[in-house]
Amino acid sequence: MRRGRQSTARGEPTGGPPGGAYCIDRFLVTALTVPAGVVDADGVVVELNEAMGEWEGRSPEELVGRHVSAFAAPARASELEATASATIGDGEPRVTAGMHKGHWLRFRYYRAETPGEGSLVCIMAVDPWRSDALEDGAGERIVESRHHDLADLAALSTREGEVLWHLGRGKSLPRIASELYRSVKTMEAHVRSIGVKLGLRGRVAMISLVQDRGLSHMTLEQVKLVFGSGDRAGT
Repeated sequence: MRRGRQSTARGEPTGGPPGGAYCIDRFLVTALTVPAGVVDADGVVVELNEAMGEWEGRSPEELVGRHVSAFAAPARASELEATASATIGDGEPRVTAGMHKGHWLRFRYYRAETPGEGSLVCIMAVDPWRSDALEDGAGERIVESRHHDLADLAALSTREGEVLWHLGRGKSLPRIASELYRSVKTMEAHVRSIGVKLGLRGRVAMISLVQDRGLSHMTLEQVKLVFGSGDRAGT
């Protein structure tokens, strides 16, 4: 794992992640396959693991020492900083769910007490469909993000987003048409449009996309909200 500024983050955090990963260094090392990073109360990146760097398409060294707005849209960065600051303030772990780079993800926030450096917040982006992701905490409350980055999915209309979601759940076009009170021909037209916009050929590819990006873990209400949002670019 590459490191930016050297950290002595080895104190036990308040509300640390489950599974005994209590110090930040160990937390990042044991979660190398999961994008994880540490920011301070001002939203400045203190440390990132390789997985987060790969997720953002930049090396950890490029992002360490910079504000989160360097890799997140303004509204999203503001929300991230506010959540991190609140977590540092009261020590309560937080979980938010939202669309980031066209993936439906959970973001976990934990406060870590770091002797000599003040409080840091460890942020973990968890793929919710992975069996090796962190276990949900007891009584955990997930707050939905207000700002979403749909990436290429922003090209889809709200209705197309719904159709894609239904396809990902293994439903036939006649069944989808019935549930949406539309004709099968209309559904076929939506499928063709989705294929053109996302560069996908066939329903199998669409089903795979839904599974791979975690969209199957959204509720229909969330699909309507996210795809119908005016904040489609995450700004």
